[in-house]
Amino acid sequence: MQISINGGGSGKTANSGSAINIASYLEHERIEKLAQAHSDRLAPTACQGMIFTQDREGLTPVEAAEMIDKNGTRLHKGEAKYFEVEVCPSAAEQAKMFAGCTTERQKEKIFQDYVRQKVLEDYAGNFKGYKDHQDKTKEKHFTANDLVYFASIHQERRTNKEDLQWHAHVVVSRQTKGQEYKISPKAANRKENGKGPVKAAFDRTQFYNSCEQTFDKHFSYQRPKEETFTYKLEQKQQREQEREEASREMGDTKLSGDEIEIRLAELSRFEAQKKHIEEEQKRRRAEEIARYEAYKRCQQTEYEKKQEAERKEIEAKKLHSIQIEGHTYKGSSNAIYPRNLGSNKMSIDLIDENNERVRLYVNADAGKWNTIPKDEKAKLIYEAYKEQISNEQRYSRDRGLSI
Repeated sequence: MQISINGGGSGKTANSGSAINIASYLEHERIEKLAQAHSDRLAPTACQGMIFTQDREGLTPVEAAEMIDKNGTRLHKGEAKYFEVEVCPSAAEQAKMFAGCTTERQKEKIFQDYVRQKVLEDYAGNFKGYKDHQDKTKEKHFTANDLVYFASIHQERRTNKEDLQWHAHVVVSRQTKGQEYKISPKAANRKENGKGPVKAAFDRTQFYNSCEQTFDKHFSYQRPKEETFTYKLEQKQQREQEREEASREMGDTKLSGDEIEIRLAELSRFEAQKKHIEEEQKRRRAEEIARYEAYKRCQQTEYEKKQEAERKEIEAKKLHSIQIEGHTYKGSSNAIYPRNLGSNKMSIDLIDENNERVRLYVNADAGKWNTIPKDEKAKLIYEAYKEQISNEQRYSRDRGLSI
């Protein structure tokens, strides 16, 4: 079981802005499958790869991003707004998890339930040291229902050559529901200092261990010792220790000319392999970025249109109304009752009952306009409106204006 927690930097893992980029990226595999099905004239499996939450399924990237964005409005600019948890079971674990499944949809449903009921419960349960807002004497214990997240199940990994490549991407908000608590998996456990213990932290080692143990219990998986997180961690620490000891020994040992040449050749091969791997990873990443950038532009356009519509709705609510001879006109306060007139004849843009723009010309003494009562101003505007209607063609021809 490979589990990673990502967030920060630039590109796909950037997490200080809107979640629309990563939400669009999570849709790429589903879109590719639909396109391939259309190309091969097959029935599309549109349900596969859909974005889901704790209690919903089938969210669009825009809906998913809005959910995270709106739950982070109390965070400062530049702060992390969300984190990505990637869950990648091994081929042996997948074989056990999907035993008895006959369709890809069945496999996806089992994986979804595992993420909802097990992975996110373990994730939430490993946040320690938060005081309960209802009772300050108690510690807050989080569950998956406290989290704001969206996720997607993918079937292909371009960096993995195994036959079974199912994995999950989970994007979790930095704040719990209602923005009540600010939680971060990057807040590592630290020992007590002179000012007392650290109040809030996330135990990554315990999270990885608990996910592994929960999987084994839930799917009755007999995990070999060599596959356990604890064993791998011990082996890693042992290798690091051996490298340090070898480095110290080499520093105290004089090598012959032939031995130096052999060591240099080995180092050269290692550097060449490292460079090849880095270039291959860079190439694959560039392909991946180009793929979701194209789709992201489409999603961002939809997102921006919705934001613009909301902005216009808010602006419309700020409009003032004026009643003139039984008709209602809307406009800004300054448009309806302008304080200053540049000349004795002034044009005023308003919106009529049909939501059409009308331009009225008002004849008034510029110096006395502020002293005229509002109802008298309304009368002057209405008279100017009637005058304009009767002279519509003349105004259009002479001034190049229309109602």
